[in-house]
Amino acid sequence: MVWIRTAAFFLLLSAAAAGDLKNREIPRGDIPGIFLAGLLVFNPIRLLGALAGAPIFILALICKDRLGFGDVWLTIAAGSVVGFEHGLWAQIIAYSSMLFFYVGCRIYRKYRPHGKVLNQPYPLAPFISFGFIAAYFL
Repeated sequence: MVWIRTAAFFLLLSAAAAGDLKNREIPRGDIPGIFLAGLLVFNPIRLLGALAGAPIFILALICKDRLGFGDVWLTIAAGSVVGFEHGLWAQIIAYSSMLFFYVGCRIYRKYRPHGKVLNQPYPLAPFISFGFIAAYFL
């Protein structure tokens, strides 16, 4: 049963990342699916992992126009699968990889032939998915 949970978790995180890349919106069925994947092998302690989404929830309340609540719900659902400690590590991995990607894009755009640096939003779900998949193996 554990391998079914793992496969469903990875598949749904990948689908959420692909949907966010394509449409800038996380598909609605992915988030309940991730939560239900965590319930396949029930562990009440892991449900506390949903609290790992509290920092991003507070950040979404403060920065209403910059962070979507789909990212918040994705973090909460995935946190309930991996647990609190792994959920915090997943966010550290996710936001660090987002930072490295953003800095790399800024450097590339600064030195490209046009020389114009663009400020554009990036989808966050691929980085959240990467962070939670990496933290799953910790």
